[in-house]
Amino acid sequence: MEFDTHYGVVIHQDFIPLYADDNYAKIFGYTSAQDILGLKSILELIDPEAQDIAAHTYYALMSGIEKPQVRSYINRNRLGQLMNVLSIEHIVEWQGRPALQITIVDLTENITLNKNLQQSEFRYRQLVNSSLQGVLIHRKFSPLFCNQAFASLLGYPNSQSILALPSILDVIAPDYRTHRQEAYTALFDQKIKPHPVEIKCVHLSGKTVWVKLLESIIDWEGQPAVQVTVIDITESYLLKQNFEQQIHLDYLTQIFHRRGMLYYAQAKYNEKAVQTQQLYCVLMGLDELKQINHLYGHVMGDKALINFAQHCQSKLTDDDLLEPLEWR
Repeated sequence: MEFDTHYGVVIHQDFIPLYADDNYAKIFGYTSAQDILGLKSILELIDPEAQDIAAHTYYALMSGIEKPQVRSYINRNRLGQLMNVLSIEHIVEWQGRPALQITIVDLTENITLNKNLQQSEFRYRQLVNSSLQGVLIHRKFSPLFCNQAFASLLGYPNSQSILALPSILDVIAPDYRTHRQEAYTALFDQKIKPHPVEIKCVHLSGKTVWVKLLESIIDWEGQPAVQVTVIDITESYLLKQNFEQQIHLDYLTQIFHRRGMLYYAQAKYNEKAVQTQQLYCVLMGLDELKQINHLYGHVMGDKALINFAQHCQSKLTDDDLLEPLEWR
């Protein structure tokens, strides 16, 4: 991480200042270098708890026991406020005698900013973890973070079990994975704007879970990632699906009536896979239905229709459609 830092230089012997620049003075809250040169000892700029360490380090350096290096200290400015600084040491000659040159790098603002970011992230995670909505953050479908609500929604015991997955695509139904990959790329390329999407996921138990999700790009630990907010809509989706089916079904036989047949046939025809195949239409008649109604009553006639429809339906595949043209 690159720091936007402030630095200054001081040269001293036994902590008596010999030279300082204005930057050094301003770091400690003084107006100019002359204020620093007027101090009896620059030890008073170091936090009292660290003064013994600073004195020991000085004598170790000047006697050759230690070599100059970069160290970190807690200093105090003129107002008594604590400062986080780096001290870069050099032994120089000053008027024929060795002296210690210190370049001070003030990291206070950067460390404070970093702490604030960490605290903000901590508060964010607390907020997300307590959310009733599922929240997932991933990069190229590699999970980076999720809350307990997301894990529970898919039947996993905790968030760690989600983070252990090699790819979050594992919890998405296979027929939706390619579309999610395309949407991920389009989102990063800014070809689409975030909008709610309904997709099918796979519960740990194997059952289907329908979810509504909203994706957005965020910054996660310095790099872009995708945040996904997820709501379980399985119950409402199934109710809606059942309602849509019912309005397209014949009340008696529970197979498609004319409007339902046209609706689903058009949807099937629009599928690319179906357009490359041959389509067939089979017409069948049920003989002597009127005679059944006449001899045994319309209740038995209805049962005959229901049994015939159920028998036909049992012989169809998922791509086949059945419609009663005219029963009577």
